[in-house]
Amino acid sequence: MQTGVEVFLKGLRELGYEPVVLDGKPDHVAIDYAVESGKFAGTKLKHGFIVPADFPINPPSGIHVAASFTPFRAVALTPREAYIASRRRHSSKRWEASGNTGHGRPPSGRRARRQSPPT
Repeated sequence: MQTGVEVFLKGLRELGYEPVVLDGKPDHVAIDYAVESGKFAGTKLKHGFIVPADFPINPPSGIHVAASFTPFRAVALTPREAYIASRRRHSSKRWEASGNTGHGRPPSGRRARRQSPPT
């Protein structure tokens, strides 16, 4: 059984790509990829892979993309979470100006204690 970068390169060529091995990094492979559908159809991106020596037993890491479509956001928000986050941004200055710390505690950092009713 053949393994490694050569097998990965052969598979990419069979799929119609022209893979390139990066200089000085024999396990780094890059291809030019054209987006086929959607609002970014026709956009060309460079995709990179770090191919393990035991490929295809273990898959390559990545996909590493050299160009981005839109600003990257590490966490995807649901529509409700996005709404809540936008409301927090708009009201944070008023909230802080009123002396709140944003943690549900008084500004002193200690929890408010219930006072016993006067006897």
